[in-house]
Amino acid sequence: MFRMEKYEFYKHNIEPNKIWLNKEYLVQLNITGNCPFACEFCYIKNYKNSYLSLKMIKKLWLNLKKYHKSKGINYRVNITGGDVFLHPEWKQIANFLAQEESITAVDPLLNNFRKKQHFQLLTILKEKINFVQLNTDVATDNDIIAVKNIGKKVVLKIALYSGTCKRNIAKIKHFAKKFDNIIVSIDFIIPQKNYSAINN
Repeated sequence: MFRMEKYEFYKHNIEPNKIWLNKEYLVQLNITGNCPFACEFCYIKNYKNSYLSLKMIKKLWLNLKKYHKSKGINYRVNITGGDVFLHPEWKQIANFLAQEESITAVDPLLNNFRKKQHFQLLTILKEKINFVQLNTDVATDNDIIAVKNIGKKVVLKIALYSGTCKRNIAKIKHFAKKFDNIIVSIDFIIPQKNYSAINN
C-alpha cells in the first residue's frame, strides 16, 4: 500500500523524475439502467430496474471528500443512466451534486435536450455545467438548438463499432455543418449483444 504523502500533484513545481497525481478526477454516476431506448452499444441496460440511490451516492462521497480535504483533490461528475430523468430521486441527486464543494463540474449525458425537466436540471446545477453530452443515436437538430440557446456546447457521444457507427458519423457531419457548438467524443464500446461471444 502506498502512502499518499510521498506523491506530488501536477499543479506544484516538482522534479521531472518524481511521481505526480492528477488533481481532478472523473466520477461517472450511472444512476439508473431504466431508459426508453434500446441502443445497441448500451452497457447499463442489464440494470434496467436498478437505481443508484442518493443515500449510496452520499456514502461514496464520504470517502471521496477525505481526499478533497487532505489533498485538495476535486471531482468532475458525469451523471447519466439509462435516462437520468427516469430516476425517482434525480432532482435530489442534482441538488446534492450542485451543493457538494468537492465537485467542480457536472456534465450530464442525456438522450434528448428540449423538455422542461432538462432545464430544471440546468437550473439546479447552474454554473457547474460546462457542456451537455448527448446520445448521438437519438439527438436531433432541436436538441442542439436547445443547448445552443443556453450558451453551452454539445458533446456528441459516438461509439466505434460496426452497428450504427457509419450512420452516426454521417449524422455528426450534418450537425457540424449546421452548428458551431459541437464537440465529438469517441468511445470504443463493444455492443452487449456481442459480449458473450467474446467470452466463449
